[in-house]
Amino acid sequence: MSCQETCDNIEIVQKIGENWTSSMFSPESFHLETFNSNSVVFIFAQADRVRECDACRTHFEHAFQMPQLWWFSWCRRANGYFGSEEKVADDGKIDAHNTWFRFIIKRFLPDGIKEDNKDYVWYKFNVFTHWNAKTKATYIIVFDARDEVKKLIVGSLGGADENKATEPLGTSNEPPTEKNASTIAESNIKEIDSNHSHEKRTKAQSKPESETSEKPKPKKKGSTPTRLLDRITDRILINPYAVHVLFMEDVAYQQDESVWGIRNRLRDFEKRRTANPNYEAVHDIARHAIHVSETLDAAICTIASIKAEHDCFQKAQEPENKKMLKADVRRKNENEGTRVRRGLDFSDSMLRNLRYRSESNMTRLQNEIQLAYNTVSQNIGHATKADSNAMLGFTILTMFFLPPTFMSSIFSMSFFDYDSEKDHWAVSGKFWLWVATTIPLTLISFLVLGPRYLWKGSAPTRSIQEAEKKKSLEQLFQKWKSRHGSSNRSPV
Repeated sequence: MSCQETCDNIEIVQKIGENWTSSMFSPESFHLETFNSNSVVFIFAQADRVRECDACRTHFEHAFQMPQLWWFSWCRRANGYFGSEEKVADDGKIDAHNTWFRFIIKRFLPDGIKEDNKDYVWYKFNVFTHWNAKTKATYIIVFDARDEVKKLIVGSLGGADENKATEPLGTSNEPPTEKNASTIAESNIKEIDSNHSHEKRTKAQSKPESETSEKPKPKKKGSTPTRLLDRITDRILINPYAVHVLFMEDVAYQQDESVWGIRNRLRDFEKRRTANPNYEAVHDIARHAIHVSETLDAAICTIASIKAEHDCFQKAQEPENKKMLKADVRRKNENEGTRVRRGLDFSDSMLRNLRYRSESNMTRLQNEIQLAYNTVSQNIGHATKADSNAMLGFTILTMFFLPPTFMSSIFSMSFFDYDSEKDHWAVSGKFWLWVATTIPLTLISFLVLGPRYLWKGSAPTRSIQEAEKKKSLEQLFQKWKSRHGSSNRSPV
């Protein structure tokens, strides 16, 4: 059985003319030569399915010059990375430039909605790009994209009519080219790129004429960004990192939603403070906050790597551009490089400032945890005080009965004899035996057990003193470390 019959089809999105089209094809049925040069092509695939099929994986590696390490498990489990490599032709010129990056973002579902019994999902931007230096074609492979992530990239592109139980739009074993564009466009384009306008027309028809002439309302604050396809211009073909700017904008947007999701949950917890805090809820918020901070740190490191590699690419292109390109073309390339760098800097700045907000969330969360701890400690203190008051009553009552009980025990011993007829008390001459045995036994008990209880009573005090001493030493070390930088040298 061939790979084409067993493996899932892969969706390809390409701009033909003025419209974006979507089609399905098997991994073995496409070749880069069949795509239009000087164009942008999006490919959506499932990494695990390609990884499991040797034929599909080999075809991807050959067609897009993907490194084998990309398929390793440690890349699949990573919380973020960036890599790149250049393919150099025999004449020493750059033939292609490949990049691969990964971002993961924790997003929270609306209240009351769960997926797999969880109130959160993980968004993954797992992308591989292949830029052909000769044709200026850019191929963008998006792996394992959730529907929400795919919608950020292509919007409603490729969605079949809900009332039709047919194959996906543009289903074909042959990728779209200029030759077959007309046949695909007739069946696809109207349903793909006119989705938004069709919805507007439907709404307009259902309204009175007086309402249809109203001006469109501006978007509310917090609205989602436009799909990535609408932000693509011809300039994206000049620089292989131009598409990274668009992806970084979406990553920054998703990270912003994630950080504010933590903030909103924390704020709800702050508003609903009670005498008996919900420890499970605050634990979940803390766990999510740790994950969000982790992915933010990984995103900041990843985008820093992208910026550094972009600078290396620009620097490597300068000698060749001066020799081969005209002044106006060379200036255009330089301006595009500057624009790309500024776009990356902006996303980097957004992520770093979001990290500060995430740290603020962590600090507020620690305050809530400390407040909950103190609240419970106060409740325990009040309960202990009530128990102490009750024990005090029992103690006073015992003290009231203890002397009479003690004296009754003494006089009831056989050392004393009372003659009721003569009304006479007689004390035995052996009473000294009771005194001789009781006093030494009492002293021995104090000497043996007394030091043991005194030692146990002072142990907590010593533990507290040792903990305070350790804490002071740690603070002293932190001050020394801040003065001498992040060096690993010890002050001793």
